[in-house]
Amino acid sequence: MQATLKAVCLVLYPNPAEKKKDGLKTVVDWWAASKKLLGRPTLLEEMQKFDKENMEESVIKALGQYFADPEAKPDIEEDKVKNASTPCHSMLLWVRAMYDFYFVNKKVKPKKAALNEAT
Repeated sequence: MQATLKAVCLVLYPNPAEKKKDGLKTVVDWWAASKKLLGRPTLLEEMQKFDKENMEESVIKALGQYFADPEAKPDIEEDKVKNASTPCHSMLLWVRAMYDFYFVNKKVKPKKAALNEAT
């Protein structure tokens, strides 16, 4: 569940203020950020109204790196997440849909613009 919530944070809360010490480094405390995100009473509405048309490339890059991370991969497999928590599974599907939409939209956006100019 923590891995899925980190993915949700990467989209909705990409620059969390929650930090922790990891040896000599200060790193993002994704679990604390996830708990803060889950505490938002408007979380579902934020997900429903998310501006997927204008997602930042940095968010997509971070998601791509996270999805490819061999340490995270086992924890974000759909079947594993689905067995652990149905709501988390839905959130994972939403994150993957936003990620996939970015690439489809990147191809379609210029075509939409050309169509609007032609009409």
